[in-house]
Amino acid sequence: MIISDDDILLVQEQLLGSALEFNVPQKSVMKFQENGDFIACPGSGKTTVLIAKLAIIMKKMKLENKAQGVCIITHTNVGVEEILRNLKRVGIKEVKYPHFIGTIHEFLNRFFSVKAFNLLNKNRKFQVLEEEEYTDKFGERFMETHRPHFYSSPNPPGKTTLSTIALKIEKDKTLSLIGLESKGQDYRVSLLNTLKDLFNGGRLRHEDTVSLADWYVSEYLTKIKSALSKRFNYLFIDEAQDTSDSQMKIISKLTEDNLGIKVQKFGDPYQSLYNLGGIGPDAWRPVEEDFPQISLSNRFGENIAKVLRTTCMAPYPMLVGNPAIFSFKPHVFLFSEDTRAQVLQKYAEVIEKLDNEYPVLSLSRGKIYAVSSHHDAIEKFYEDYEKGLKKNTNDSLLKRCLQEFARTLYGLISLKRKEGGDLKDSQGLREFVQEFDGKSRMGDYLSLRKLISQWIKNVKNARPLVLSDLEDNIVNWVMEVYSIDISGEELIVQMQKIENKFRKILNVGAVTPAATGKGNTYGYQNIQINLNSVHGVKGETHSATLLLESSFHRSSLPGTDMTDILEYMSGEFNHELSTNSSINKALKLAYVAFSRARYFVGVALDRSNVTNEQIEKLKDSGWEIVNV
Repeated sequence: MIISDDDILLVQEQLLGSALEFNVPQKSVMKFQENGDFIACPGSGKTTVLIAKLAIIMKKMKLENKAQGVCIITHTNVGVEEILRNLKRVGIKEVKYPHFIGTIHEFLNRFFSVKAFNLLNKNRKFQVLEEEEYTDKFGERFMETHRPHFYSSPNPPGKTTLSTIALKIEKDKTLSLIGLESKGQDYRVSLLNTLKDLFNGGRLRHEDTVSLADWYVSEYLTKIKSALSKRFNYLFIDEAQDTSDSQMKIISKLTEDNLGIKVQKFGDPYQSLYNLGGIGPDAWRPVEEDFPQISLSNRFGENIAKVLRTTCMAPYPMLVGNPAIFSFKPHVFLFSEDTRAQVLQKYAEVIEKLDNEYPVLSLSRGKIYAVSSHHDAIEKFYEDYEKGLKKNTNDSLLKRCLQEFARTLYGLISLKRKEGGDLKDSQGLREFVQEFDGKSRMGDYLSLRKLISQWIKNVKNARPLVLSDLEDNIVNWVMEVYSIDISGEELIVQMQKIENKFRKILNVGAVTPAATGKGNTYGYQNIQINLNSVHGVKGETHSATLLLESSFHRSSLPGTDMTDILEYMSGEFNHELSTNSSINKALKLAYVAFSRARYFVGVALDRSNVTNEQIEKLKDSGWEIVNV
């Protein structure tokens, strides 16, 4: 298929408006028609380029009456929604068969994992649990049933242990354990038996669904490759750097020597946080010189680009700041242990000063963030920080509203069970609520969840909704799924109460949490600073980002994660040291944090860990020094 400049022009204005146009590297990526890996720097418009390419290809396929489609894989539901929303802008109202768009987990589950589990467990369904709940259930089962006689700890194996073990499905359909090979056999058997119990009971982790997919693909590889190439002519992977090694191996099996499918991966390998320990290579390792790169950032100017070219896993000389964007000189905030608690205030004062000096930028009107590698590190700078509090995004607010509704509905169902003399409850509150959170929902819950989501949106946007219109759907659904009769009158009473809770969660007509200066937002005069981990802000764009140093998990190492990489921040790249796992991790975190910002980047350092020589090097390379 040939993509011409005229094809690009047709979608350009719809996506960029009349004042902007795609640049030469972006057009080169759109026109490229072979297998390829495309590196795109932060803020380069990579996703927009992919959407434009998808739109052109899908429209041409429709005109040519192609039987094949495109497969688009990304890594978050937000990413999926962004692609779907922008495809609608160019006239593609829905993505339907033979096309597919979804997260990597949706792709593996839909085509392989569900089928594999049916074969192994006699047509049973499985549920994917989030880390906290899976860890709890694993601990309970281990201690109650499979705890070995020599296990003296009062606590079960936790997240650290679970992150190092995985299930492998053998050819004879038996399960074996991967990981902790250095541990005793009896202990490993206990771990395996616990994993087996949860697996056979349909309680899985995301890693388990990948194991299922890998087994299924290995068993039926020839047939699957043939079927896949008949359905898909293209396979696009967005944010390829976020693909795990096990996921990438499955993709490679499916596409290797499969000439019927063109495979193209898009991303920024320097933003990979999956393999943070630096143990072994990352899953996506593109060869830069083989394919077009998008190296001009539309997010930040040269002052930030200069820092990123060496504060990176490998030198990135191709990265270019946008000359049309003014970015401030990077700032170092030097504090002592006595002044650590004043860092955020000093940061706010600097932002306010710059905002007054350059009002045209409206610096304070954008997102102002302070981030660190660990939540515990943020708490050292701001004691009101709440580690468990999610970002105040529309997605997290919707989830909290759904969970609040689910708890209320669960209470009604439980009450009716007791009134009917049936005290049996095969589904606990935690499991019931999780069905509504959008991540592990099964088919029976999906239609109801959509109705509740619309109700929440109406509350948020102050649009009226007659609750009785929703009442019948809930009553009928409870009867169909649980054979329990809930009267409309008692349901309406509860729905009116829950709507008030929605209003509180959504801050409708109330003061926002940001204005209180509590939780995960620090307020000083007119400046509000959001607080989160580096992982939590990946993919976002900020007006300003301050990276707070961390000394956690460094009991045997002097200094902090940021003092490890000061020479990189000063414009010098040490190839030998960059292979060290601690430095590699710090470079990844700093690159992701600094590349969020449009106008301003800063780093907070304990003065006692920094030498005068290092400070002078930072000054010489363009950093502004601020004493707290």
